[in-house]
Amino acid sequence: MNLVRMFLFVLFVSMLSSVYANITLYVDSNYRGTSQALGVGKHNSTVLNKGVKINTTSSVKVPFGFKVTLYTGDNCTGSALALTADTASFSSIYNDKIKSVLVEFFPVTVYEHSNYGGVKQLLPVGQHDASTLLKGIGNDRISSVKMSDVGGKKYKVTLYADTGFKGASKTLTESTTYVGNDFNDKTSSLKIEELPKVVTLSSGTGLTGTKVTPPVGKCTTLTSPVVSMYVPKGYVAIIYSKADGKGNQFGLGAAESDMLVEVLPSQFNKSACSVSVTPVP
Repeated sequence: MNLVRMFLFVLFVSMLSSVYANITLYVDSNYRGTSQALGVGKHNSTVLNKGVKINTTSSVKVPFGFKVTLYTGDNCTGSALALTADTASFSSIYNDKIKSVLVEFFPVTVYEHSNYGGVKQLLPVGQHDASTLLKGIGNDRISSVKMSDVGGKKYKVTLYADTGFKGASKTLTESTTYVGNDFNDKTSSLKIEELPKVVTLSSGTGLTGTKVTPPVGKCTTLTSPVVSMYVPKGYVAIIYSKADGKGNQFGLGAAESDMLVEVLPSQFNKSACSVSVTPVP
């Protein structure tokens, strides 16, 4: 393999590893020795024997958003050790005694304190009422929220002041070290949704209701009312008050990060007639 091909191969592998994260088992403490990367799912002794072998694991690296449960028995049985962070060594109960592994992924972690401190709870996409929070961080205890970027995916987290997804709400589309005085220790339920990777217009607030995904590189006539708009990083979206890209304009250019407008300005709310989408220059 010549140097150019080798460079491209290494670059490709590096890109893959940054997008598709895995947990990694090591046969020695401090992340040394033979290693084996494992993705989401259950991994029995047959799988482990293709890599680190059973009864040899002594340390593990766990990327943010992942939870790994190590078992002393095959097929996820026996004593279990659950970990959500890198662990350089195990106690004698688990060291060199692992026969199977469960790997799970949770895109959002909520924290008791600002700056991702205190008690934390890992949460999957979906709706989480107070009953779920009480099993982990607790009711009215959230102060910061961290979101995973594995696979280039983006998420929307909506915090609610009351149970049942009611009351005052606040939407987050990126990690935040402090949810703000208005919502600090005031969350009783929340929703986690995966954001689309394309420009999306919706008939309801916060991307609820009927959705439209206009194509890139052309002006599209809108046939239904638009209330909210999401523009992923790398695109510019402009809505117009008249057909064929004419009239007054309202645009979003997501050059540095994704942008979400929960409710369009009154001049365009439910009255936009066309939209154009182009890549950021």
